[in-house]
Amino acid sequence: MTTELVVSPSGHRERASLAEAPAWRAYAADLRDFLGLVAVLSGVGQLEVTELLVAHPLPDRYGELRNGVQVDLAAATDLAERMAAGVGPYCRLTAPGKLRIESGWDGAIHLLVNPAVADALTGLGGGNLSVERRTSAPEPEEESFVGDVADEEFWNGCGPPSAGWCSCGSAGRTGLWLPLVQGDAGERGPSGPDRTASPTPVGQSLPARPR
Repeated sequence: MTTELVVSPSGHRERASLAEAPAWRAYAADLRDFLGLVAVLSGVGQLEVTELLVAHPLPDRYGELRNGVQVDLAAATDLAERMAAGVGPYCRLTAPGKLRIESGWDGAIHLLVNPAVADALTGLGGGNLSVERRTSAPEPEEESFVGDVADEEFWNGCGPPSAGWCSCGSAGRTGLWLPLVQGDAGERGPSGPDRTASPTPVGQSLPARPR
C-alpha cells in the first residue's frame, strides 16, 4: 500500500482566490516547510520532471525545464508552490519508490509517500495547512518514454505560431501541431478559477492541423 497526503490551504479565501488571497503567503511558507520535511524523511534530494504541461513560453528561470530533467529540492519546492498558486508551469515531480509530487485543485498539492513517512508526519498541519491522509493500492509503474532530455536543436525546431497553432517539432521529428491557449486561461492551471482551457498532453487526440 502507498499513502497519499493532500496538502491544501485551511482557509476558504485561500482555496478560492489562491495567490490573490491576503494569507496566501503564510500558506505558501508553511507548504514549503512541509515539503522540505517530507523530502528529508523520504531521503530525497532530487526529483525528476515528468508530464510537463505548458501553455505559454516558460519564464527565463525555467528555460532549461524539460521532461526527464532532475531538479534539486529547492527548485522542486518552487515548482510545487507555483503549481499550488495556479501559475505553473505544471508537472509531476518523482523520485521512484520514494516520493511523488503533483498539483490538485484549489491550492492543493498531492504527495505520494511511503506509509512510514506518512506515520512520521501524523499530527502535523493545522494553522495555515490542512493535511488529509488517504491510503490506496499503489499505481503500476509506468514505462518511461524519456530516453534523454531534448536539446536546444529540438526546441528551436518549433516553428512560428500560425492562427492560434504552434508547430511542435519540424519535418523529420514529431510533426505535431498543438493549439495555443489564448489569454490567461491556461496560465491558471488546475489550481486556477478558470478551468475551461488546458494544454493538450502529448498522446491525446488533437484537432486537425489548420490548412
